[in-house]
Amino acid sequence: MLFGEAGTYDSLRAGILSDGQIGKLPYSFDYVHDETSNARPNNYLREDGFSLRLDAALSPTVTLGMTVRGQYGRYEEPSSDRPVDIPFDDPHAEATGESTLVSLFLNWKTTDWWQQRFLVGGYNERYTFTDPPIASESFPGSLYIANAFNLQADWQNTFELPASNVVVAGATYYEEAGHDNTFPLREEYDFALYLQDLWEVIPNLNLTAGGRYDLYEYAGNAFTYRFTGAYFFPLTSTKLRASYGTAFKAPDLFNTFSTSPTALGNPNLKPETSQGFDTGIDQSLWDGRFVLSSSFFHNYIRDVIAFVPSGPVTGSYANQNTGETYGIETELRANPFKSWQIRAAFTWTESYFTTAGVTQRNPYVPRYLFSFDTNYSIIRGLTIGIGSLFVGQREGEDFSYFPAKYVGMGDYWVLRAYARWEFNSHFAITFRGENLTDQHYQTTIGYPALGTALFCGAEIRF
Repeated sequence: MLFGEAGTYDSLRAGILSDGQIGKLPYSFDYVHDETSNARPNNYLREDGFSLRLDAALSPTVTLGMTVRGQYGRYEEPSSDRPVDIPFDDPHAEATGESTLVSLFLNWKTTDWWQQRFLVGGYNERYTFTDPPIASESFPGSLYIANAFNLQADWQNTFELPASNVVVAGATYYEEAGHDNTFPLREEYDFALYLQDLWEVIPNLNLTAGGRYDLYEYAGNAFTYRFTGAYFFPLTSTKLRASYGTAFKAPDLFNTFSTSPTALGNPNLKPETSQGFDTGIDQSLWDGRFVLSSSFFHNYIRDVIAFVPSGPVTGSYANQNTGETYGIETELRANPFKSWQIRAAFTWTESYFTTAGVTQRNPYVPRYLFSFDTNYSIIRGLTIGIGSLFVGQREGEDFSYFPAKYVGMGDYWVLRAYARWEFNSHFAITFRGENLTDQHYQTTIGYPALGTALFCGAEIRF
């Protein structure tokens, strides 16, 4: 498939997707190019990405495969548009980023009840940020460069055992390395063993239990686990489900070793640990045409790793005391008729962190989030749809004050519409409009979102 789309703000999107087979070698490939000037001066964005996957059947029971993914991006950073921030910003700053991932895997159906998967892969990432001089502020300019690399090897075994048991067991070795302008090359490894059992105890009752043991070079040892359960009532088409688990997050190399006064690392950082649970219900009605899902979730985090300002442009990383997030997620999916689809979702979230005995909401996490989307096939090949998003009760962190001050961000809602007309199996045109009511809002203090934008595109398949 070849596709292209152009629209407001000098936006262009184009690409190619191809799936097929050359001889006995199946493949999948895609390349996508995106660019836009955005609405503000010096705010050009370009992104290019590709992926390739190859699979080769060496025998009826053994498959060898490879994946390659790459990405390059360039972004002009105009900085905050607030007058109070201008002395600290350079509207001509520019960031670039590029990454490459390569992996090889071997799938082996060893027996009828035992499958093995071997995987090795590597990832490379480079980021640069150029901040030109500001003569009026006697700023000489700066150049920041960061490089990161990692290697991973994984051996996974899947056993289909009697009594409706599926057991997954394996081992993983992970090594990362990185450096930037502020610290020399550092390395860290992690070795892990994991085990999980999925068991259908009786018809319609499924239980899962899993555990993982990690051995980190700097962060130490960690054992994490997770339990899930679900029961389906066929008579009422109702599913009850619940889960409970723990997690462990080691400090990254930058958090630990950076020597920059603007983001000083802390070699004494402790890892974040967390525990969480959720419980929910899924109800299907009218032969599955309406599905209503609702969940309550609660996560509790200890030793939260956070950036702590020490001045207007300086700060370091430290473990805050605790973090807590809980709320309710509800979703409705409906197909009243074959040609009509509806989806609506609502989330209520309370998210806090506590440090030095003071509890505050986490910045930029909305308390209320509502989304709606519906589309209808009017005639054969023509589908139109509308959608909306409401975001309510957010607070942002204003760093023009020291210490930073929390300020209300204001509620906003946006409306979008789209259409797709498939003339035949080989050609289609698309239309879409974003923020049709031209709402003025910010997702981050000082960075206005785009206004109304219109786009038109085409697809060719063969």
